[in-house]
Amino acid sequence: MKRILVGGLAMVAVALSTSLGLGCKQKVSSAVHRVVEADIANKQMAVGTLYYYVAKDDAKAAVWYRKAAEQGQADAQYAYGLCCFKGKGVAQDYVEAVKWFRKAAEQGNADGQNGLGICYVEGKGVPEKYGEASMWFRKAAEQGNAPAQLSLADNYYRGKGVQKDFVEAYKWASLPSASGDESALKWRDYLMSKMTPEQIAEGQKRAAAFVPKRSEPASK
Repeated sequence: MKRILVGGLAMVAVALSTSLGLGCKQKVSSAVHRVVEADIANKQMAVGTLYYYVAKDDAKAAVWYRKAAEQGQADAQYAYGLCCFKGKGVAQDYVEAVKWFRKAAEQGNADGQNGLGICYVEGKGVPEKYGEASMWFRKAAEQGNAPAQLSLADNYYRGKGVQKDFVEAYKWASLPSASGDESALKWRDYLMSKMTPEQIAEGQKRAAAFVPKRSEPASK
């Protein structure tokens, strides 16, 4: 199963672009001063997001993400880690990506937790450790992070880092599928073909009882 690394930054960019009256082909440089002058919270992160998603300038985005990340802004720590992971605006560096994903994850940032989990699954920047991956996927999944929910479902299905459990796999795959995610729906339906009616019923019961947790700093 393909692991998904991108979180909600694109939606943030759309909101910022709309609020600032920017078109996709417009330059963002003039908007930077408007963001700063408006004293928007976490303005460096906002500027980085505009450069990344609207102006399509990865290098400038990485500079602004780094500025905010160094001040402890968790979303920016994840975003800069993503730049390092993908080699967007900076040299690709998995060790550096892990460093920033971990900083975000330890503040309770779900995207950072999911990113760190992927690094442990793929052995990028850290040794491959499915148990560690599942721990971070769970922290993100419990906050409602759909990519992490699917990754956790996959680990339960395969028994990677957790005891093999089709019911738990079904539960976690069902949550993002409820919003109509096509890949999640296919994954859930595939799991159903491997399960008994009793297992499916229990999985549905667990999914229905799920309530997302609030973001909290992760215990080390």
